[in-house]
Amino acid sequence: MTREYIKGNPEVSARKKKDHTLKWHKENPEKKRKYIVEWRSSNPGREKEIQLKYNNKNREYRKIAGRKWRKANPVKVKEARIFKKYGITMEDYERMYLNQNGQCAICKMPAKSMFEKDTTRISMLCVDHCHRLGKVRSLLCGKCNKAIGLLREDCQILLNAINYIKYHLE
Repeated sequence: MTREYIKGNPEVSARKKKDHTLKWHKENPEKKRKYIVEWRSSNPGREKEIQLKYNNKNREYRKIAGRKWRKANPVKVKEARIFKKYGITMEDYERMYLNQNGQCAICKMPAKSMFEKDTTRISMLCVDHCHRLGKVRSLLCGKCNKAIGLLREDCQILLNAINYIKYHLE
């Protein structure tokens, strides 16, 4: 079935048109890519306009689809969040995890990783970073990461806390 036949024949259903288009896209990836590049250069800003219109029209569907996708792809969600927030890839994270023997850098408690086969849910060590400089330091368990944050990353407050605990142990 040729493209001309489909365009000129009103009896051909919309479904067949769509099937034919999808087939053509699969069979001609280079032509499709070339067409897209040409269309974008001759219609600057139009793609964004079309996307916004679609997103506004289908807001509820997009929310549901997004939730569904995130639930089905937790590893990809974690990867994207870690890269966006800390600028490290999952390979960097895995390297740090292996260098620390899968343990928190402070309390040395072992933690399961998404890289272990028997992990049913993603429980990862937290990426600790300096809030002032944004530099990644190491991986901590959730409790140690919260403690560092609650102590405002201040060594003097930490020393005061250590002295306080020592005083009340005696």
